[in-house]
Amino acid sequence: MRPGRRYWSGWPITRGHAVPRTKEAIMFSYVKQVGIPTALAQEAPAFLAAFVIAEVFYKFRSFTLECAAFLVTWYALSWVQSRIVGSRGQ
Repeated sequence: MRPGRRYWSGWPITRGHAVPRTKEAIMFSYVKQVGIPTALAQEAPAFLAAFVIAEVFYKFRSFTLECAAFLVTWYALSWVQSRIVGSRGQ
């Protein structure tokens, strides 16, 4: 731990920056690298399509189930989009 710091993240320090190990940290790093407008533009088509699919087809009478189904649909559509369009970082 460096002098003056009250906490330790557990990440190795490389060139003064903590190196992320989790997927959440990698996604945050991705958004930070490309910017919020670019990240939103890349996820917007999959998000909107998943939203429409959820509104039209998902009638489970349970918010939790509908929310989970929406998130799974969004993930699947985003995955398909990344396979068709290409990798996000390129």
